[in-house]
Amino acid sequence: MFSAMIPENDANKLAHALMSILRLLDLLWAIVAALLIHALRYRHLELPSWSVPVIPGFALLAIHGFSAAGVYLFSPSQSPWTSIRLLTRSWLQSALLLAAVLLLASIDEVGLRFWLIGWVLAGLAGFIVLRLLLHPLVRRFYRQGGFVTRVVVVGAGQTGRWAIRRLNRVSRKLVQVVGIYDDRHDPDRSSIRHIEMPPLTISGDIDALMQFVRENRIDVVVVTFPYEAQERIHQLVMKLRVLPVRIHICSGPISYELDKSEVVDLGGIPMLQIVDRPLEKGGWLVKAVEDILVASLALVLTAPLLLLIAVAIKLESPGPVLFVQARGGFNGRTFRMYKFRSMRHDPQARLLQAGPGDARVTRVGRILRRYSLDELPQFLNVLKGDMSVVGPRPHALEHDQEFSAIIGQYVARLRVKPGLTGWAQINGFRGLTDTREKLLKRLEYDLYYIDHWSLWLDLWIILRTIFASAAAQNAY
Repeated sequence: MFSAMIPENDANKLAHALMSILRLLDLLWAIVAALLIHALRYRHLELPSWSVPVIPGFALLAIHGFSAAGVYLFSPSQSPWTSIRLLTRSWLQSALLLAAVLLLASIDEVGLRFWLIGWVLAGLAGFIVLRLLLHPLVRRFYRQGGFVTRVVVVGAGQTGRWAIRRLNRVSRKLVQVVGIYDDRHDPDRSSIRHIEMPPLTISGDIDALMQFVRENRIDVVVVTFPYEAQERIHQLVMKLRVLPVRIHICSGPISYELDKSEVVDLGGIPMLQIVDRPLEKGGWLVKAVEDILVASLALVLTAPLLLLIAVAIKLESPGPVLFVQARGGFNGRTFRMYKFRSMRHDPQARLLQAGPGDARVTRVGRILRRYSLDELPQFLNVLKGDMSVVGPRPHALEHDQEFSAIIGQYVARLRVKPGLTGWAQINGFRGLTDTREKLLKRLEYDLYYIDHWSLWLDLWIILRTIFASAAAQNAY
């Protein structure tokens, strides 16, 4: 039996170890594939100077992209093709990004296209073969209980019952509740003698619990006493900490809802952090550098286009070139956002979102909106620090108030700077938001972006925006 090979309390660590090994193998293969294709194409391994940082850098970026796409989320029960589908899409996205970088850097050596295409195909083939080879071994291990986390629950009250119900919904090949202990339960009350799983009877006596843990392979002890029972929890933990197990404290449904909670140290006091601030651990600095570099480069590259657009706007209709409007920004602060004017100038007009066939939109404005060119002046907002290149799209102040009245949590989008483009926009939620369902979906995607921000995600959104602008269906 495979499971007999697992040391006590290490079964659930194996999944993390396997994913770490798989990451390393993917990284090594991405680099080796590049070298192999280079050797096949050029008949030598002498690399051009530009490729020395590009190959490992691209490989690291691709593996980070795999992580962001969920390739390394371990689930031994699922088909390997689920992971293969995710990694294929992520790998091809990375390849597009690399091709764009090489194009912008004017790197065009003889045979470069063959090498790049060969690298992408060889890398993808290796990733797929690796997973097809590993999956049967992982499945066999899984069926024999190699990944099971064995749990004992302490406390048969309301919270304990809730925890057991939740744990029992997980596959028994991954989590098994093997014991329930409560030294205060009433053995004469049959209604609490069995919980969800008839074979398990509530036991008492913490000493019996400790003996049970010593005689069986137990990974986790879950304490479900209420928070106000501080002294009881402390006494129990002091007894249990001599055992080679992990001890968790479950506070009930709020633990499930606040899935990002973690214990942090503040002034030497351990505290439960239930909401993290966005862009922590240096993320704000990375994003600030990204914004400055991307906005500066974009303004330089599009300068001739900006001039042509300004001239076209002035020639078609009277009024200013730029449309300036107060928008809701980071943490609810108001800022003045710039856009190329795409409608006929009317200072007295009531604020309405543009819709299909809107007569206020000029001919030039319709082209600008079609390709999102009216947003280009917002790179100035980025350099001013009011916006980011990527983030939730800002609304007019009146719309922020209107949307917040419909969905109370809508202002949670303002926990980061608004952006020129965002996760919601590249997933089809741009333009008119005339229903509650559209607002909910936009909020869902914006909050996902805030919670899962990474440099890779930003670069992917930027790349998708560039290629998707022409195909946009919701720009009016």
